[in-house]
Amino acid sequence: MTEQEIFIVSKRKSKERKCFWILQKYGFLIDCEEKELRDISRKNLPELTEVENNTFIQWKERLFKKKDVAIKVYSLRNPKPTEKISDLIDNSGGEHLQQIFKTFKKYTEEETEKELSAYPKKDFEDLLKEISNTLLEETQELLRKFISNKDDNISAKELIKELIKHFDGREKSKMK
Repeated sequence: MTEQEIFIVSKRKSKERKCFWILQKYGFLIDCEEKELRDISRKNLPELTEVENNTFIQWKERLFKKKDVAIKVYSLRNPKPTEKISDLIDNSGGEHLQQIFKTFKKYTEEETEKELSAYPKKDFEDLLKEISNTLLEETQELLRKFISNKDDNISAKELIKELIKHFDGREKSKMK
């Protein structure tokens, strides 16, 4: 995902996106006012190894640059047997969690799309070696063109487009 895409998505769901980043980085989920997260970016989240021995207040100061940030951390607890369901709902932060899960779903969809949009060049080279003796020379040349590209990955969209043009051209030449 490009910086611009991250900015657009994070602008849309800033609080949830940033809470999700913190969950990804540290393994716990927080909640606070959206304004407190304004200056948080993926790049300024300290590495876990840098903060794992910090106290919670030290971590907050480092991340938010101030002590008085009201942050809640979600943790599992056993409700009292007599606790009312309405109280559980009111105190669970369920709305925030639902937004986090929506953000996570969008994130996984984006990652899946990114994975499907490109093919690792090394895998492509191996595949070409495996089937090259069954391909026409002109088809091999077309595929080698993609391998010679400077990028580490081969764009699936561009490959499909070129293969369609190649196939279409061969079919048209048969018709003449």
